Amino acid sequence: MKSEENSNSTVEVWWSNIPDECPITLEPLASLPYPPFLLQSSSSSSCQKYYFDGFALASYVVSRSIFQNPLTREPLTYDDCYQLDKYV
Repeated sequence: MKSEENSNSTVEVWWSNIPDECPITLEPLASLPYPPFLLQSSSSSSCQKYYFDGFALASYVVSRSIFQNPLTREPLTYDDCYQLDKYV
């Protein structure tokens, strides 16, 4: 996937190599026209990374009033919510 930098050149986007789909939209993350949003597990035993379409995640969290990772059910931290707010 390429993103236009200016009319004369293109730059490969880093998320074009992510083979996963957004767990909410089920669309390939590599097809997003913007970077995916990263949530990391706060579990002390391991640090898992979960990528989402950030706009879909924000919509999910607000519409359901459930401030947790949809995959792990871990509560979102204040920092997670702040970063998601900045993202959208």
